[in-house]
Amino acid sequence: MPQVIEQTGISRAQIYALIGCDQFPRPIRIGKRAVGWIEADIQAWINARPLAGSWSKPSMCLYHPDDQHITNPEH
Repeated sequence: MPQVIEQTGISRAQIYALIGCDQFPRPIRIGKRAVGWIEADIQAWINARPLAGSWSKPSMCLYHPDDQHITNPEH
């Protein structure tokens, strides 16, 4: 996880929120209490992200502090 956070520049909470919205690669289980990511999947996700300032609209999936995902009411 620390390497994924370092590579992407986003927090652990943001990563799991994006996973919940199907907007980030899902981890694979590598032990009873451990998960990991395929490096190529993370790099592909990074490469697919728009450059700063080029977002045309906000994400349709918002993260709620109570771990509930809600749909953006404006869309």
